[in-house]
Amino acid sequence: MDGRGEPRHQPIGILPTIARMIDQGLTDTQEQYETLLEARPKPWVLDDALVNGQSASTAKRSSGAAATTNSSNAGSASASRSPSAAK
Repeated sequence: MDGRGEPRHQPIGILPTIARMIDQGLTDTQEQYETLLEARPKPWVLDDALVNGQSASTAKRSSGAAATTNSSNAGSASASRSPSAAK
C-alpha cells in the first residue's frame, strides 16, 4: 500500500510508542537543524552525506553514476564552494 489508502487503526496501547517515535523524530530534526545553522556561514563544508544524513560510503554508492557523468564539471563545482572562491 502506498500510504494513501484506508487508515490502519492501532490499539490505544500503542499510543506511548507512537508518542516516543514522534518525540525522537523531533529531537533528531532539531539536532540536524542546529548542525545546518552552524554550517550556514561556510556552505562549502557541506556534502551530500552530511546534508542527507548518510554515511560517506552510502553517498558515494548512490551518487556513483552522477559522479561519473559530471566528472568534467567537478573541478569548477568544487572551486565555487571553496573558501578562496568566496573571497
